[in-house]
Amino acid sequence: MPTNNSTKASSIEDDIKFVMSFMDKDMATLRELKNNAKSEMEIASYTLALKKFTNVKNLLRRGGNK
Repeated sequence: MPTNNSTKASSIEDDIKFVMSFMDKDMATLRELKNNAKSEMEIASYTLALKKFTNVKNLLRRGGNK
């Protein structure tokens, strides 16, 4: 069964936007947790998580290409 490439690309773009909207909410939660962290270990953990989320979001924006 043939597929319509423009529809497929549009669907992937919509999926990426959808996932990124959840990532924005998760990142806001991580920032709040980081700001309320009591130990250096917690701060470091949330900072690392935020960096990883940012890296993934950047990859998604570029369509998965580095």
